[in-house]
Order: sequence, then C-alpha cells, then structure tokens
Amino acid sequence: MIGQLCEYDEKSNLFRMVIPDFDSDGKWTNRCFIDSKGDLWSISGSYIRCFDTKTKQLKSRTNFGSMIHYAFLQNNDQLWIASGVTLSIFDVGKEEFVELPNVISRHKELSQTITSYIHAYSDSQLLISTDKGLFLYDCLSQTLIHQSEDGFPFVAPNFRIKTMFTDSHKNLWIGSNDQGFVVKYSYQERLLNNSYLVSQFDKKSVTSITADHDNNLWLTTSFNGIFFYDARKKNVQPIDVFRQLF
Repeated sequence: MIGQLCEYDEKSNLFRMVIPDFDSDGKWTNRCFIDSKGDLWSISGSYIRCFDTKTKQLKSRTNFGSMIHYAFLQNNDQLWIASGVTLSIFDVGKEEFVELPNVISRHKELSQTITSYIHAYSDSQLLISTDKGLFLYDCLSQTLIHQSEDGFPFVAPNFRIKTMFTDSHKNLWIGSNDQGFVVKYSYQERLLNNSYLVSQFDKKSVTSITADHDNNLWLTTSFNGIFFYDARKKNVQPIDVFRQLF
C-alpha cells in the first residue's frame, strides 16, 4: 500500500516526502501522471485525483464507479482508464469523460478483453497490450491492427508484457513479468544490442523504465527494487530508497 508520495532531489541524491497522506482511501495507487499544466494525477482504487504540484494540495477527486486496474495519460490531456474489460477516456483539462473511438468500442476482440498496458508508439499511435495480444491503434487514420495481422510493425514477444519504453533512438524496450526484457530496434542495421544491460535484468520483473535528461535509465522491478543505468559509465547500480528516506 502506498501511503506517501516522495520526490527525488537530484542535487542531494535523496527522496523527500512531499505528500504524507497520498492514499487517504487506503487503496493501492496504480499510476501517477503530470499533465500539460503541471498538475499531478493519481489513479487509486476507483478514484481519479488531481493534486497541485506546487502546493501539494488535492484539487479534485472523481469517482469512476468501479475498480481501476490500469491507466495511461496520452499527450498530457487524455487519461485512458481500464476497469475489467471496459476502456474509458477521461479528459483531464475538462475533467469529464469523452467517447471512446468507434474502432475500439466496436472491435469484437478488443472490446471484450482486459487491457493491461498502453504505450505511445508514436505521436499518433498507441500500442495496447491485452489478454489477447497487442493492438496498434492509429489516432489519425482511426485504424486498429492486431499483432497477427499484416501491417503490425514488429513481431510481438512471446511473454506477458509488463512495461514498454521508447528510448532516444526510437528503439522499443518491452519488459516482462519474469523474463527480463527485449528490444525492438527502430533500425535493424544498428548495432545497439546492450548484452550487459540485458544480462543484468535477466529473469527480473521489469515494471517500468524511464530516461532522465542525460539519457541514463531508471528501471523499477517487482521484487528487486529500483536500478540506475549510467549511460556514460555503462554500469547498473541498485538504488537504496529506504536508506535515503530514513
């Protein structure tokens, strides 16, 4: 259970608590996002909350009506919400729900399966991971392609997807529950295979990957904690969060 929200201070290399009562309902906080206005959105249980990042005060709270198991913020303004087999979109600017695209709501498979992860494959395309595989949704052309159909951009990995991340070279990193991760390179001829990094996370459940302004990687795992990959030194370091907090 997540009861507090901490912020990483790069200068002091410490995590500092900024919101002590972050999960007042006692539910597991699924996801957190920063919108285009700089507000923090937290999805916990059946609630969608908005916090002011300057004052750290709660600005609004919306009851979705059922348990939310996954959420994704697209282009800093549209919050995709998954609850069971139901997909919904919440406009964070207007703070109201908007209609789901027909190509998704009317799709025989996607409309009847559980969405577990969504990733922005490009500025106008979303990868939607479900119990029935990956789907590529194009927001401009309003098309939807399954991983088994012609036109899908790569061969989908043979494991349950836990997280996805696109690096500065446009390579797609796909993390699993217990099989490490694979990389789908944007250019097949590039020799970017980092065998050291892959070996460090073999059989680890990589749940999230993000890059900082220096192109270093921060990786979180289900059971092994947080890791920092130094892009310049080419090494991986574990982060002792509890030592820094207390």
